[in-house]
Amino acid sequence: MASALQSIRRERSQGFKQAKSRAFVGSDKIKWDGLTTSFEVFSNDLEGTLSRIGMAYMMKEDVHKIYKQKGREMVEDEDFQEEHGIHPKQFDYDNAYLFGLLQSATKTITSAHIVDNKDKQDGLKAWIGLKKENQFNRSEAIKSEELESKIYAAYDPKEHLDFASYISSWRSWVSQMNAIGRTHMSASDQKRWLLKNLMADKDLIHLIMECEKKEEWDCDECAGHIIEQGLRHKRALDKAES
Repeated sequence: MASALQSIRRERSQGFKQAKSRAFVGSDKIKWDGLTTSFEVFSNDLEGTLSRIGMAYMMKEDVHKIYKQKGREMVEDEDFQEEHGIHPKQFDYDNAYLFGLLQSATKTITSAHIVDNKDKQDGLKAWIGLKKENQFNRSEAIKSEELESKIYAAYDPKEHLDFASYISSWRSWVSQMNAIGRTHMSASDQKRWLLKNLMADKDLIHLIMECEKKEEWDCDECAGHIIEQGLRHKRALDKAES
């Protein structure tokens, strides 16, 4: 009986409590470009911001674990309230506040976690989803983005033994990137980008133009033609100079 009365008093007491406003955070303070490689920096910025405005509890792993199991019921637990000093109305305010921060930080991209939780303004659920997704994909994302940076960069003779070894490496990079599956380069794009990158070598321009005229040639045929004819041309130049 006593415990029942205590429960009723507690509910009444919480009913009169109002959520405390959190300090304003400008929309330009926290941003994320959607790349997994930059997610850790974004996470650190967000964690620091929440700590400064009294919402550090929302970044704790134990809170995430309980919230995934219980959802909103988590905050009704007395132990949770005592440990974090948070009552239900404050949690609801903080949860919506966190959602607003995430929505603002990701306004230049489309995130399924933001879209799915927009109606309920469930910032904690959105954050847990974002964190899980980006931690899981981090290693593959880093590898894919490293490959992309190489694939789209112009051929630099100083960084490769010669153009033939560059072409071999380039084709391997594309195969690896396509196998990871985060980004896919079509056959036509492969030809276009390989020829574009090789334009940095003036000795190959005539061969590149030949490949461009041969619309029926794919990337492999162009690569074979440039390597064969390019090496023959190089040998002739070296012989003439000797």
